[in-house]
Amino acid sequence: MDNSPGLSRETIWLRLGGLACIGASLILFAYFEDVLDPRRWLADPTASSALWPLVCFVISANVLVIGITLLLAGLRELSLVSNRQARKAALVRLAGANLLLPCFLFAMLTDGGNLDELMEANPALEVIVFLSLVPFVYLAGTSVLHLRSSWKYEAPSAEELLRNDPRPPVVYLRSFAIDDEIVSTDTGRYTRLLTKLHYTAMASPEQELAWIMARVGPVVAIGKPGEPLPQLGAARLYVADDQWQDTIDALMTRSALVVVRAGNTPNLWWEIERAMTRQRPERVIIVVLGPEKRWSDFHRRFNEAFGVPRVVPVTPPSPFAGLVLRWLFPGRTQGTAIYFDASRTPYQQSLTHPFTWTAFVTNIYSPHGAALRGGMEPVFTALGLPWKTSKRSLSVAVLLAFLGGSLGLHHFYLGHRQRGVWCCVFIWTAIPMLLGVVDAVRLSLLDEAQFQARVRSLSAIPR
Repeated sequence: MDNSPGLSRETIWLRLGGLACIGASLILFAYFEDVLDPRRWLADPTASSALWPLVCFVISANVLVIGITLLLAGLRELSLVSNRQARKAALVRLAGANLLLPCFLFAMLTDGGNLDELMEANPALEVIVFLSLVPFVYLAGTSVLHLRSSWKYEAPSAEELLRNDPRPPVVYLRSFAIDDEIVSTDTGRYTRLLTKLHYTAMASPEQELAWIMARVGPVVAIGKPGEPLPQLGAARLYVADDQWQDTIDALMTRSALVVVRAGNTPNLWWEIERAMTRQRPERVIIVVLGPEKRWSDFHRRFNEAFGVPRVVPVTPPSPFAGLVLRWLFPGRTQGTAIYFDASRTPYQQSLTHPFTWTAFVTNIYSPHGAALRGGMEPVFTALGLPWKTSKRSLSVAVLLAFLGGSLGLHHFYLGHRQRGVWCCVFIWTAIPMLLGVVDAVRLSLLDEAQFQARVRSLSAIPR
């Protein structure tokens, strides 16, 4: 595939250099496999015997992180030379990864069978291992927070997003108080602690909503004044306190959709009432996340202002699926989505976990994602909004081709299942792996327009 004339020389070098570093790190890990075996460390736990494996592990892991950082910067066409924010993101990501290394070492050691024998022979070692869980959790949380912060440095501004996407925007409205909320729970000490722990590992409801609403247009929101870094999700637009109402008015007037996270603050209610006058009612969606008792005041005020919503019936799952869902997702219903028809009649759609493999997998890192997707799809269908899209991520495609080419994961992701099946059939040979590397290089030399054109051409091929 020919190089895209739209890609700069730095972008090409970042992409190819990133792939080279990732490949080199995998080779280093394979080469040092015996050296990195934790059972060998435990068999001879002296400082001299542990130093060389630790050096090998740290070098290999840092080469991997550097490779991923270079590759992602290149795929997003971010300059590490002229873009100061991109350099900060790379350094913070590298720091977060190095903070995570002791956690991996701890996991490797505890996973080794010899550690149990050593603890039986030395009871004091068991106490030490137990106490080491405290710094383990702290380092894991701190490292993930650094990784999340690295993405915030690279988050595009609303001005940049609107400049690059000509579609009418989706305006996201919420109370600033829920910006840090990763899990919608009841109040209380236990749930506040649980929310803090979940924050280190899970995608926020705002991120999930932004990924869903991006089907309609670029998702933008007014940023919280004084915050050092923007939250992940909607692109932030920062304005003075005396200008935010005029800015919201202007955005809603030209918007394709207004999405509101429920709240009880006066400013948010002003925005809801304004949205119902500035936009067509069928282009306003209100998302209520969390237990119903948390939003009883909101529902009462909403019913007084707009009437009691008509409940949209949800198709119940099969008895077996219902049993599995109740076991896996005790709080299967995560909230409701309220939308309107042209006559301003409100409807209420439950946000429930669907019985799909995607729901099972994504629930690990995002407790609201599957429920939001499962509930918002019928809302989009009722409002005539686009749901299914052939757009794919170039970054995901390149990583899947390079790391999962043996299984043809990039072919399945891009919609060419037949090629993916052939890769699985011949996985016992080295051919699919080599072809995956070639595909990763070819894909990395495409710009965004060329890549999306390739996706559309693949979707037109008979399966």
